[in-house]
Amino acid sequence: SFGISLGKLNSDMLGKGVDKLASDTSKTEAVMQKLKGTLVGIYDGLVNMKDNVIEGGQDAVQVVSTLNEDLADGSEEAKEKSVKWIKKALVASMVETCLCCDQEVVEVSEYMA
Repeated sequence: SFGISLGKLNSDMLGKGVDKLASDTSKTEAVMQKLKGTLVGIYDGLVNMKDNVIEGGQDAVQVVSTLNEDLADGSEEAKEKSVKWIKKALVASMVETCLCCDQEVVEVSEYMA
């Protein structure tokens, strides 16, 4: 490399500036104040959304319950919607089960059919 002297990599990759924070209380306080502001913002956002999250969760449970009842009654529409949701869940998460065969686990290095 030209113009840059590379030394052995430090495992924390943060450099000496972070080490100096312990000796500079005002900088440490400033960083902690920013951290506190960020965490308070996250907390406030979660508190403000809790009712919406709870309502959404309750709605999802109700929809699935109704879909299950309709499936038991032989509804073709319920069957199609259920299969559609299952397909989306499989794509959205790495479900380690193959639904097209008896294989319980599909290795990450293998392709699912």
